[in-house]
Amino acid sequence: MKEYIEELEREEAPVVVQYGLTPQSYENLTNSIADLKRYLIQIKSIVKYYRETAPSEGEALNIPE
Repeated sequence: MKEYIEELEREEAPVVVQYGLTPQSYENLTNSIADLKRYLIQIKSIVKYYRETAPSEGEALNIPE
């Protein structure tokens, strides 16, 4: 550790970031990532739906008054 601190002070040490998680924190992180993945898949399917069903740029919209 002393050697690493000396290298760090000379700005020669590699910068490595590490952090620890408790089992509950890891579970929360996993659930959050799964929720984000699910959300992105839903958004992509919604965008795909509207791209397929929306009229192209040159077509007029038939909106009843």
